[in-house]
Amino acid sequence: MRTTRLASILTALALAALLPVRGASAEPRRDLTTTVKLKVVGCDGCRIQAVQNVDGSLPYQSGTKRVKDRKVEFVVPADRTQQMAFIVFAPFDEVADAGFPMVVMVGWKDREPGQGVSAAYAAGVHKGSGCWAGTTDPVVKDRLVVTRVHVREPVLGAGTFTAAAGHLTTALRALPYFGNRHASELHVEDPSICK
Repeated sequence: MRTTRLASILTALALAALLPVRGASAEPRRDLTTTVKLKVVGCDGCRIQAVQNVDGSLPYQSGTKRVKDRKVEFVVPADRTQQMAFIVFAPFDEVADAGFPMVVMVGWKDREPGQGVSAAYAAGVHKGSGCWAGTTDPVVKDRLVVTRVHVREPVLGAGTFTAAAGHLTTALRALPYFGNRHASELHVEDPSICK
């Protein structure tokens, strides 16, 4: 009798373990956040915004943060990091002043996530992306290098214009990769670039 009762209890416990817990769900939790900490080189006073791009719309836009003491930090819902871009408004960027802000290059087709990206590499012509594939990590740290460059922008007129170029020094997982470009070439009117 004791063996039968013990077997019944063990069977009941095993079945209970298979039942869903009240309030639990197979869907990802929406209250999880990712803190993005960027050390910013070359642009104290820049304003930076994190935006999520989905099918040509911006379902998530952070507040714009001003770089202070070479740092900026965003706390965003983790599910909003997928297809995220970082938009930079540098005080010296004439192209951004005209309504085409700079999008940070977060990844490169021939750089694995976690691999270093030098300023010399970013200044070259490569397939790059300003569209982060996202993460569920609670904290992401990277270094953003902003440089002053001179570009031709026919939409603004003849001659060259001062613009900001920006890239992360540690590549993130990113898609899609756009055509061959310098880090300085990603200035957009519509930041919903992750299509």
